Amino acid sequence: MKKAVFREFLLYAVVGGICTLIDIVTLYLLTTMGGVHYLVSSSLSFALGVVINWILCSYFIFAFHKVRRHSEEFMYYLLISLVGLGFNALLMWFFTEICGTWYMLSKLLSAAITVFYNFFARKLLLHTR
Repeated sequence: MKKAVFREFLLYAVVGGICTLIDIVTLYLLTTMGGVHYLVSSSLSFALGVVINWILCSYFIFAFHKVRRHSEEFMYYLLISLVGLGFNALLMWFFTEICGTWYMLSKLLSAAITVFYNFFARKLLLHTR
């Protein structure tokens, strides 16, 4: 991995960690305190994390933007994120329902796996010359 891409990945991991924390806290609050089903809360919390992630990544991590208009870039970002959400929901379901893992641990495992897809899809499709 080139030095610049490695640096971007490390910054992305920090931003991703912050967004994952927001995602997990929101998931916990919606599910435990709000009584929302864990798959619904996971989707809502994931969406919140995506918006915050896009803002932070757009302004602090990726210097090059293939798409010049922010609104258009955000739409592509959302499409990539929807695939990530699909992976996340599938992994959440698998770890929770099939493996019998507590939904919060399932979320951590799912996030750890999808971080790689999210970074490389966004980097390749939106931020590579």
